[in-house]
Amino acid sequence: MSDEQISFKPTWPFIILVVCILLAWAAIGIEVTRYSVLTLFSTPFTWLSISGVLLAMPVIPLSLTISYLKTRVIFLNKEWNFEERDVSLTEFEGMMRDYSKKYAMVLTRTPFLEIIVALCFAVIAVGHPYLIHFINPIYLLYVPYIFGAATVIFGLAVALSVYAFTSNEASEHFLFIKPKILKNAITEFENTLGLAWVGIKITIGEADGYFTIRSPRIVARIEEIESAVEIIGVVDESGNITQVYANFQTVSLQSVSETLTRVYSNPSDIMEIVKESLKHYILASGTNELLDDLADELKIEFP
Repeated sequence: MSDEQISFKPTWPFIILVVCILLAWAAIGIEVTRYSVLTLFSTPFTWLSISGVLLAMPVIPLSLTISYLKTRVIFLNKEWNFEERDVSLTEFEGMMRDYSKKYAMVLTRTPFLEIIVALCFAVIAVGHPYLIHFINPIYLLYVPYIFGAATVIFGLAVALSVYAFTSNEASEHFLFIKPKILKNAITEFENTLGLAWVGIKITIGEADGYFTIRSPRIVARIEEIESAVEIIGVVDESGNITQVYANFQTVSLQSVSETLTRVYSNPSDIMEIVKESLKHYILASGTNELLDDLADELKIEFP
């Protein structure tokens, strides 16, 4: 057994099987449609039924093969070394692009593009003869071959979709986080007065050269005291903010180390946490002209 954290059992027999299914699928489709194309206009329901069955027939064996192929992974559950890092949205987008390429064999995701491609080529396979007849009936001779090619592309899209949906024993350790679901939450923070920088706080785990990215949260820094306080926005799987809280990071603020927390209901909750955090900082560490100006801008009232 390999001592790498992730490795696959032999997969080439299943890849060959997938290729055979696709080629046999196309060959049967070409042969059957040579005759069924004659029913295009006399009995169109016959064409639609036959072409629909030809498309659907190999989906189950193809899906079962692909699902089993992805589960042939060996995952050594080694101990992760975790650390937190603050990154900008642009940095996070680049990280997730690299992450999705490197760990495509274990990630699970919703394959929107592949599903759209599969639906498009299913429509093309069934409906293209009518379009060809409208353009030039003589090209109906090529319908069986176009149908065969369309079914192969449809099958590949189905296979990729099933592969993306299927999880294996390593999948729960390599979660895929779409950067775009965090954009609305980031915008809410960026529109809040008093914040100097807004980004994403992630937990990165490392083990033997493998990396896992987990727990994305929105993180922001307050103007003039960027190193002293961080404002955190907890987000759910859809990117909606569920909670906002403040972390005091400097030694001088340990006397007020209680975490300011609010269940998020609207953008004013972020503003209230910012104001309370700045107020705690000023009361504990003193003020200066810049902090006084910021407190006036935020309309902070002191006892």
